[in-house]
Amino acid sequence: MKFNSTLISVALAGSTFAFSAIAQVETIRGVGSTTQHCVYNVKGTADNQRFNISDDGQSVLDNKTGLTWARCDLGQAWSDEQGRCLGEQEEVNWLDAHKSAQSYTAGGHNDWRVPNIKELYSLVEERCAGPAMNTQVFPSTFYADIYFSSTINNLKATGDSAYAFFSRLGQIQSVSKDDLLKVKYVRD
Repeated sequence: MKFNSTLISVALAGSTFAFSAIAQVETIRGVGSTTQHCVYNVKGTADNQRFNISDDGQSVLDNKTGLTWARCDLGQAWSDEQGRCLGEQEEVNWLDAHKSAQSYTAGGHNDWRVPNIKELYSLVEERCAGPAMNTQVFPSTFYADIYFSSTINNLKATGDSAYAFFSRLGQIQSVSKDDLLKVKYVRD
């Protein structure tokens, strides 16, 4: 880890305001992210203490929401030996994301599903960017991954769009259901 004293202007991930402050900025070089920047004198929203990683490392319980998340994305598998997700993240359309959940297994469970947008957004680590997620808990999350949610954008009359989660700054945006995006699975 590298620490720099810097005058920064930070737009908190998922927030609608920005602030300027003199802060210590922590640069993390993780397995998933090439470079993640975190302001460490700001209270975290997704600290390690919030999560319990399963004994096999494949899933993680979010103690705040009660949801269990797969640590690796669709197309990847957890390696205990290497302590990280192996394989390539698959990008699929919205319908295939749901179909793939039916056969997805991790941590001995097969009842995984595509999360809704509120569930995905609950993973935002507001003190970090690039990505705005805890990369120790979710090591497969890269700088600018975009994840499908199960939430349809009802504001569009055609019904052909859904909400997606942009990991870089923890943003939500409407996308076409035909877009090819990554998938992070959850179970109740």
